[in-house]
Amino acid sequence: MNPSIALFLAVLVLLSAGAMWYALVRPVPRQAATGVIASKTFQPAHNIKRFPGGAGRESWTQEEFRVPDGYVFQFDAGGLAAPVYYSCDARVAAGYEVGQKVRVEYVERGFPLMSKRIRVIRMARADAL
Repeated sequence: MNPSIALFLAVLVLLSAGAMWYALVRPVPRQAATGVIASKTFQPAHNIKRFPGGAGRESWTQEEFRVPDGYVFQFDAGGLAAPVYYSCDARVAAGYEVGQKVRVEYVERGFPLMSKRIRVIRMARADAL
C-alpha cells in the first residue's frame, strides 16, 4: 500500500474517532430544568434479542432479555426547544400523571450548530425538591 494512502486513512480514522468521542462520550455537565408532563404512554412488556459479535463469537448465538412493562413520558421543559422523553418501569411511573410538574436532570450531546440530543438522567416531582 502506498504510504501516503495509509497515512490519509490513519488520519481519517483518527478524526472519526475524535468526532465520535466528542459527540457521544466526552464528559458534559448535568443540567436541570422544570417542566410539565405532556403525555404518558404505556409500553407493554417485550423481549429483546441480541446477537453478540466480536472475536470468537459464532453468528448463531443470541441473548434474549425481558423488558418489563413501562411508560414513556413526554414533557415540555422550560428552555428546551424540543420535547423531551423519559422512560421508566410501571412501578415508578405510577407516581406521575399528565399535567404534573417535574424537575429533570439531563445532559446535552452532539455537535454545536449541527445536532443536539438531550438525554434525561433523572426525573422527580417538582414539589419534592
